[in-house]
Amino acid sequence: MSSPSNQYDILRGIGRWDLVALMVNITIGSGILGLPAKLFALTGVYSVFALVLCAALVAIIAVCFAEVGSRFTHTGGPYLFTRTAFGATPGFIVGWLYWVSRVLTFATICNLLVVYVARMVPALQGPGARVAIISLVVLAIGLVNLLGIRQATIVSNGLTVLKVSLLLVFGVVGILTVRAWPSAPAAVPTTGDFSDAMLLGIFAFVGFEAALVAAGETRNPRRDVPFSVAMSLLIVLLLYAGVQIVCIAAVPSLAQSTAPFADAAVVLWGPVGEQVITLGAVVIMLGSLNSGFLATSRLPFAFAEQGDMPGVLARVHAKFRTPHVAILLSAVLVWLATVASSFLSAITLATSTRMVVYIAGCLALIALRRRADVQPAGFVAPLGPAIAVLSSVLAFALLANASSRELVQLAIAAVVGAVILVGVRALSKRQ
Repeated sequence: MSSPSNQYDILRGIGRWDLVALMVNITIGSGILGLPAKLFALTGVYSVFALVLCAALVAIIAVCFAEVGSRFTHTGGPYLFTRTAFGATPGFIVGWLYWVSRVLTFATICNLLVVYVARMVPALQGPGARVAIISLVVLAIGLVNLLGIRQATIVSNGLTVLKVSLLLVFGVVGILTVRAWPSAPAAVPTTGDFSDAMLLGIFAFVGFEAALVAAGETRNPRRDVPFSVAMSLLIVLLLYAGVQIVCIAAVPSLAQSTAPFADAAVVLWGPVGEQVITLGAVVIMLGSLNSGFLATSRLPFAFAEQGDMPGVLARVHAKFRTPHVAILLSAVLVWLATVASSFLSAITLATSTRMVVYIAGCLALIALRRRADVQPAGFVAPLGPAIAVLSSVLAFALLANASSRELVQLAIAAVVGAVILVGVRALSKRQ
């Protein structure tokens, strides 16, 4: 592993609970807004059990990442894990794919944010207003990340508190207010429906790995990563289960609902409830965008720090001690991706790419345990190799469910990444 290539030390300002907040913020995104109706349509009242089972399956993958992540103190996350375990080329391809998926995920959530803002303020509808809203969001998030890691984590913590408080109040008030509960159907869901529900649910729990990219700015990643992974997963499960229970009890036609959150809020609080939930949706998405951008903007810095991208991207600002060049580049690219895409078109690569990242990260556990030249793990997963194999099989099974179009796009993105890496290496040799 090469040493940092920048001339200033990057600031380690992310504490243990800051890391938990980052993971919760990234995981609970726009998907929760429609998840209750989709799960109920497939599995009825058994959807709460499906959520618990999804959390258990994601926990298997999370355990692998907790061990692997506890070995590293540099920026990079899954990219650095794969690079150290399997070499520079596989590492860059995995990191490149993950970075592309992070950019597209930002575009997806930001486009949906525009829809909700326009719903709250009808005067902001139209193409000009759309570009203005996107520009303002990207500028604000980019500036917060540029000014310092402490500023970025303070904003992340504040948005996490608002997000968790909203979902907690929604769940507690709903459970105490709505006492009707539909009876369990005589027949359990079919295997196909339950399988589809599991796919939806699992993708609602993933995202924690993005916070591991910022290990270089975390105070004690070898100690804090395992705790943060476990705590964030537990918090997300409790919030999701509470929301699902309330929606099932409050919305009689939940399976047909296109806005289950809003429909349940109308039952709980009347017309004001819909406005509150619309504002809450904006807060949820802003939190995901801010925390997700932290990972998005640090990956180019990690590429350059390891010599896989031009060294200019590894520069750290003398005053703010943030990777300012990588942040500015990422801000421009997420702005272009958001303006040029729509809510649906930008998400095509995100799911399949994440499964590739999980397979690489889980297999890295086995490879790194055999290496004497890497830092020892701060957390050792029980039955680690067996869990790593099981996690990889699970991730591969989920990847196999991707559409042929998505897999073709994944292959194209990988080829583009390989070409870029060859070009960077050729340029480095000339210099």
